[in-house]
Amino acid sequence: MKPKNIKDIIKILPFSKENKEMLLSNWETMDAGRRYEIGDIIWDYYDCLCEMRYQNNLQQAMIEVKQGNGKLDDDLYKSVREKSEKEIDEEMVKSLTSKEIEDIRSKLLTLMQTQTSPVKSS
Repeated sequence: MKPKNIKDIIKILPFSKENKEMLLSNWETMDAGRRYEIGDIIWDYYDCLCEMRYQNNLQQAMIEVKQGNGKLDDDLYKSVREKSEKEIDEEMVKSLTSKEIEDIRSKLLTLMQTQTSPVKSS
C-alpha cells in the first residue's frame, strides 16, 4: 500500500498526536503555497524514513551474511528493499482508524452495488 496522498503519509510519520491532528484538520483550508511547502517537507521526511529503514535492514542483512546466516548476492539488495517496503506498508495499514476502515467498506459496498445493478434502458 503506497501512500496515495499527503494525508496518508502524515498518519504514519512519527509526529506527535497533536501535530498530526493539527496538520490533518487544517490541510484542506491551508493556502496552496503553504500546502506545497509543508507537503514537500513531509514527502522528504517520508523518503528519508524509508531510506533509513532500508539502510537499517541492509545493515542487519549484512550482519547475518557475516554470521553465515545469509548469502551476499544480487538478490540481497532487492529482498532487503522489498522487506523494508513491506514493513512500511504494514505500518500504514496499522495507522488506519476504524472510522476510515468503515468508510472504505461503505464505499466498496456502494461501488459493488452500482456495478451489479442492471442498466435500465429508456
